[in-house]
Parts: sequence; C-alpha cells; structure tokens
Amino acid sequence: MTDAAPRAESMTLREARRLQLGAQAFPGRPPAHAAAANRRVGDVFESLGLLQIDSVSTVARSHVLPHFARLGAYDPAVLERLHTRPSSPALEYWAHEASIVPRALYPALRAVQQRAWVSASDSPEERDALVPHILKALESSSAPMSSRDLAAALDVQARRERGHWGWNWAPLKHALGDLFESGRVLSAGRNAQFERLYVPAARMVGPDVVVPSREDAVRTLTARALRALGIASASSIADYYRVPARETTTALRALEAAGQAVRRRVEGQKTEWWADPNGKPMRGRGVDALLTPFDPLVFDRRRLAELWGMEYALEFYVPAARRRYGYFVMPFLQGDRLTARADVRLDRAASVLRVQAYYPEESADSETLPRLTAAAERLGDWLGADRTQMPATLATGPGLLTAESSHVD
Repeated sequence: MTDAAPRAESMTLREARRLQLGAQAFPGRPPAHAAAANRRVGDVFESLGLLQIDSVSTVARSHVLPHFARLGAYDPAVLERLHTRPSSPALEYWAHEASIVPRALYPALRAVQQRAWVSASDSPEERDALVPHILKALESSSAPMSSRDLAAALDVQARRERGHWGWNWAPLKHALGDLFESGRVLSAGRNAQFERLYVPAARMVGPDVVVPSREDAVRTLTARALRALGIASASSIADYYRVPARETTTALRALEAAGQAVRRRVEGQKTEWWADPNGKPMRGRGVDALLTPFDPLVFDRRRLAELWGMEYALEFYVPAARRRYGYFVMPFLQGDRLTARADVRLDRAASVLRVQAYYPEESADSETLPRLTAAAERLGDWLGADRTQMPATLATGPGLLTAESSHVD
C-alpha cells in the first residue's frame, strides 16, 4: 500500500499571483535609480532562470525587456555581459525556446533537449559532410563566426575541393543547428543583425562537460522551474524548460518527498498545483509594466489564462486584416493584476513609441489607463524615443478596438 498524497492547502488567486510575482523577481517597488537597477541585473536573471530570445524587435529585442519590466531603466550592456564571455555565468542554448540560460543548467539541458527539426534537411549527406569543415573553420578563427561568415569561408574551400560554386545554404544552417544542439558549438552572442556568433563549445564551457542522466537532469530542471515560478501546474512547470509533462510529474513527486515541493489548491483550478515551499510572495504594491509576450511570466499561454485570466495568442503571422488586437501586443501588469493589453511599436525613424491600440481587461479600473500611459512613457524614455504617442479614442470595455491617435509628450 502506498502513502496517500498530503492534503493540499488552499490559496486564493491573488495569493497565487503574488507568490508567482515574487518568484519572478517583481519588486514591491522599482529601484530608485539606474545604478541600483544595474546591481540587480544578475539577481533577476538568477531568479528567472532563462530569458527567451526572439528575432522580433518591434519594440526592442525581447530578451532585454523582462529586466526593464522588473527594474526600470537599467543598462542592457550589463545583461549582455552575463552571457557573451567565456567566463560569463550564462550562455545561449535551447530551453523554453532559444534562450539565455544559467551556465550551471547547460549540462541538464543538454541531456533533455532534442530539437531534431532544427537540423532536418533535404540534403542530409551534404549537411553531414559540412560538419568537419565547419568545426575546422571555427577552430582556426580567433573570433566568433556567424553563419554568413562560415558560408563565405566554406565557399572558397568548397570551390577548391569540389569544383563547383559551394555548399548549399540550407544544409549549412542545418549542420550548424545540429552542432549547436549536440553541444559541439555554442554561441558567444549575437551580431548587429541578430545572427548567432558561433565558437567551438570548449571556448565557452571547457572541454569536459559532464552530461547527467536524463532522470537527474529532469529533476534539476523541474526544481529550477518550480523555483522560478513559485507556484504553477505540473504542465506549466514542464513547459518552462520544455521537459515532457509525465517526467516532470515524476520529478515533482520526488521533490515533494524531499521536502522541496508542496501541493496547493488554487482558487478556480481543477487540478492541484505545485508550489516552492521556500517561495516568498511579492511585497508591497508592485510595479506597473508592459510585458513582452516572451516574458517568463506570460509566455505559457495556458498559465496566462488560468492564473491571470488573460486569453492571449501571438498574431505576428496573422494577416493584418484578421488580427484581433495587433502585431506586438504587450500585456499590462498593474501591480498584481493584468488589467489591459496594448499594441506597441517603436517608430525608430520618427523617434516615437506608438501605443497603437489599448484594450482594457475585465480587471481594469479607473487607474489602468493613466498607469499604463505612465508605464509606456517610461519605456519610451528608456528606448530613447523623443515622445510617446497614445490612442485618442479609448475602449471602454475588454476587447474593444481603439483608433485615432494623440500625443503624450
């Protein structure tokens, strides 16, 4: 006979939200000045455990925005130094998606991440034949190389050795994807075009990475995801580092037996959730911030709906006429609630941060619009915009489209 699972304590939605905000490094109030914010960049990253990378830069590169949401006007160069040097405490690898992750998690991620689609190719023989040439080129280069750098270098070599114009571009990219996933090459940052800069893996992590067993890796990643989330469903914890849900549940039970995870009943949820027994809720009023859709607080759309009451879908690839809310739609965190969403774009040519549309949620109140406006102005100032432009015609209920524009200077 097996022991029954411990009875789960109950939590209100607000208690669960504040516990998650605390785990996600949202402060009760923002740092007083930029120097204080810069000192906390590493601590925030350590709490989050990953920053998702995405090429969309409608407002800014998405991986720099979560820190701004938590700290205000920090220097992104401080964040870049965390993951672009051989001695840096972080590096880029596959996690939720391509992400900046703590260096300490790299072995565990190597054990579980399998992105076969990255290196899938219509020309597997050509892809595999490229591998030794890529490794040789990277070893012989003192500087990191982008895929374009490698394409140029290998074209010269290929014409000489094979008697035709060179390697096919697609197999080269697929070969690099395979080498990156398998840990034979890594990234030393991104260039101005946001292309990954490749180096031999040993330059970033040393020659002797010990990859743990899959079971140990899943437990490590599950524990780290639970710590980063504070409280969440098993499926949401699994999604954080893209670990299979069944293995995550097994790991959570093992963590429970070790006193490192507890079950909770959260208001309105059909299943038990899991909480970090050492998690601390956010204190104070909290901050107001527009969140990138790739922020760890909101990138799990199911968790976003269950805990925060916001149904959200990316509309980047939806034809403009069929979009419901807009292209780059940022949820608005108002203290400890998500009360609105806004379609935001940085018009770099005009030096204007444009809030093109604003949509209040059912949780919005009379303070939502002025607080969102102030948050947008702070974001615009940090991005170097001369002014922020808000919509003039404002919706009065959830999901109503806004139209004409006026200026907020």
